[in-house]
Amino acid sequence: MNYILGSGIAVFGVGGLFIFQTLELSSVEMTILFSIMAISGTMMAGLELLMYRRHVAPIRAACVVEFPSQAVLQQAFDQTSRFPVLTIKRIMGPHLFGLSLPAMLLSATAIHFGWIDLPYRMIGLAALGAVLIALLHALIEFFLTYRSVEPMLLHFQGKNGLLHQQPLQTTQRSLSVRTKLLVSMLIIGMFPVMLFMLASGVQLSTVEQVDAYWGWAALILVVIIGVATFSSILLYDSIKRPLGALTEGVASLDAGQLRPIANPYADEFGQLVTGFNHMVENVTRRETENE
Repeated sequence: MNYILGSGIAVFGVGGLFIFQTLELSSVEMTILFSIMAISGTMMAGLELLMYRRHVAPIRAACVVEFPSQAVLQQAFDQTSRFPVLTIKRIMGPHLFGLSLPAMLLSATAIHFGWIDLPYRMIGLAALGAVLIALLHALIEFFLTYRSVEPMLLHFQGKNGLLHQQPLQTTQRSLSVRTKLLVSMLIIGMFPVMLFMLASGVQLSTVEQVDAYWGWAALILVVIIGVATFSSILLYDSIKRPLGALTEGVASLDAGQLRPIANPYADEFGQLVTGFNHMVENVTRRETENE
């Protein structure tokens, strides 16, 4: 379901709109391009399905038997924890190249035989567009998969506790919040600008000033990357500070020190800190009553 949703939004929604609304094509050329997309999409789906089956094999192994061993459950738990990252690898690997390489070769063949009246440079622009749309698809599906694997992780933890009376802890290092924010902000900031630049480059492909345009576009892109990176750092810092205060508060509780946290926050983190301080007050009151 995540794959269909991500593909529908990124590949067929944005990508299809980019192709058929930017280029001036005859009905015959549109039919040929649709056929190229269908052939390339079939090859992409086959390659990605092969890799998906390999990625899901450890998870399937823990589900098809009634009493899996702890080693099998641990391997399935680790693979489930890695699944959002594996999703990115599938999209940026067989998904991207399984679609773009056959499409580029078929399009070049169609241009060579005169079936499509387009310059060869369009294939290069299309390759850049394919990478851009694959990044958007990977971003969408990463967060959808990140949410979807949570019930599976809880299932494996509960099953291991029931069968082996031991907790499961992942041995895989997850992506940090800072990395997620930085990459997300870069893609979100770059995507609309890059898409507009590519569309404009296609429209200006027959104009003599196209080289000057791409120089200007590269400068704009550098500025966008800088702004997106700086903004993501600021956003991460605004999240890190209240989380750090809560982490220090929990560490103080573990050390037996009951003290509230300063709460200058007015958003959802302020509610969390308020709840933590209420807990400290209740624990302090109960200790006084017990004494």
